[in-house]
Amino acid sequence: MPFYAVARGHSPGVYTSWPDAQAQINGYTAARYKKFDTKDEAEEFVKENALKASGRPPREKASGDSQVDDEGYLVVYSVGVCEFHGKSGQKSGCGVFFAEDHERNVSVPLKGKASNNAADIQAATHALITAKAAGYDKVAVHTDSQFMINCMTSWLKNWKKKDWKKSDGESVKNKEELIELDKATEGLAVKWIHVKAKSGIVGNDEARKLAKVGAKQYEADA
Repeated sequence: MPFYAVARGHSPGVYTSWPDAQAQINGYTAARYKKFDTKDEAEEFVKENALKASGRPPREKASGDSQVDDEGYLVVYSVGVCEFHGKSGQKSGCGVFFAEDHERNVSVPLKGKASNNAADIQAATHALITAKAAGYDKVAVHTDSQFMINCMTSWLKNWKKKDWKKSDGESVKNKEELIELDKATEGLAVKWIHVKAKSGIVGNDEARKLAKVGAKQYEADA
């Protein structure tokens, strides 16, 4: 199995799928990547080239230091989780990761009925509100929720025109959460970047940890 090392891209890391790796380098100035036969070689390439590119470890790993990409967008990772999904006692939480030990990292329980999609949407909302409060006007939201990205980039405009009805006439699920997320984008330039979950991407992994902590505080009637 090949391993694709992305040392400089939207989300540096090691990928096992070329489309996933390609998504991290498309549109990224001075991207640095390479294919390897072993994971160890790929990880070493990422480590060495990240150091060569900046003269220090990647910024996302620097304590309290927010990362900004080549286009001036604040890099943030958001994740929503639903523990014990479909079972009694399921709990949802939201996590937002800016950087290690960053004062603006978010770990909160979901408000409303527990579900993955609702948690993903609320996590992104927290990310944008927090970024805006910090004075940023360009934000790159890295998420493993393709559903949410589709909502915001492909479906939302028509849903709003049709009074939040889908093409089959059914009401849009997660309407309230999406209204809040749409509101949070006002005044911001937002890039939605899909990352693969649980694939060794530091920001995604850390946001997931924060979301799980938030889920522990979840109450069904929140």
